[in-house]
Amino acid sequence: MRFLFAAAFTLLSCTTISAQVDVGLGAELGFPFLFNQEVRNHNHASGAPGVRAIITYAPENGFLTGSLIAGYNQTILPMVRFNGGLDVLYMRFRNTNVTLLGRFKKEMGGDAQLLYGVGVGAQFLTGTGVQVSKRSDNDISRIIADSTNYNKITLPTFNLNVEYIRPASQGSKFYYGIGVQLQYVYLLDQTETYRVDIIDKNLQYYSLRPQLTGNIINPVVFANLYYRL
Repeated sequence: MRFLFAAAFTLLSCTTISAQVDVGLGAELGFPFLFNQEVRNHNHASGAPGVRAIITYAPENGFLTGSLIAGYNQTILPMVRFNGGLDVLYMRFRNTNVTLLGRFKKEMGGDAQLLYGVGVGAQFLTGTGVQVSKRSDNDISRIIADSTNYNKITLPTFNLNVEYIRPASQGSKFYYGIGVQLQYVYLLDQTETYRVDIIDKNLQYYSLRPQLTGNIINPVVFANLYYRL
C-alpha cells in the first residue's frame, strides 16, 4: 500500500503544463471465479457490480501513461460444497481495492486513444455473511456462521487492462472510456478456518470448516467518464 500511494504522489507531483491529466468516475461489473479443490467445478457465484475513481497521468508527447484506480464492489465467492456435492456454501465480501496501472498510449482518429498495459494492486476483503445455493431441493432452515462479519483479508492483485477513450464531443474536456480488465488474485496462505453450521428441513446437520484458498481470476468490464484538466 505504501508503494502504491508513493507512486501516485510521484505521478501527480511530476505533472507539468505539457502533461495530460484525466480524472474520472466509473462503473464496473466483474465475474470472479475461484479455483480450489473445495469448490471443484463450481467456480463462479454471481456478478460483482461496483464503482471506481481513477486518475491518469500522461506526458503529452509520450507513449506511456500511469493510472491510479480506487474501487469498491460486493463480491460473492463459492467456499465449499456439501450435501454430497449438490449444494454450495458462498461467502459475501465487501471488496475495497486499489490498482496502479502502467499503460501504453496509442493515438487514434477523432482525438481517441487506446490504452493498454499491466498493473499491480491490493484487495481488502471484509466478510459480510454467508448464503447457500439452491442446486438441490434440500431447503435450509438455519445457518449459523461464526464471526463471518469480522473476517478481514488483504490480498495482492495483478491486472491486464485495455481501454478505449474518446471525447464526448468535438473540443470537449469530457471524455468517456470503455474497457476490459483481467485480474488475478493470489490467495495467500490463509490459516484461519471459518465455522459454518447448517441445519436443513429434515434436521440434517452439516458442520462446515471452509477456508479461503486457491486462485481468483476476475474478468471485468467497465465504463468511465473523465474530465481532462
